[in-house]
Amino acid sequence: MSEINDIDFDGAKVTKAERQGSDLTIMLKTLDNKEATVVEFNSISEEKAELYKSKGESEQITKFPPLDVIETFEEEDGKYRFSGYLNNEPWAVWEFKANKY
Repeated sequence: MSEINDIDFDGAKVTKAERQGSDLTIMLKTLDNKEATVVEFNSISEEKAELYKSKGESEQITKFPPLDVIETFEEEDGKYRFSGYLNNEPWAVWEFKANKY
């Protein structure tokens, strides 16, 4: 399995996301890959998704998955953050903690 930081998330389309208990599977279509990329996260906690409307104003996203297109990805100390578009509207942020991917 390749490292998550080796995946080029820029412009990746979220084609499907599934939950099974506290585990999460995200299927992506990256711009540089003709086949789907699948990323699995285990023991998800502290999950939140927000859509930033304007400076200082945001709303909770209830749609799942909360992103259609990923533009940026960050990982630090077991916390994962995906940012991009939901229904062609910027800026959506989906973040959570996971024990492993």
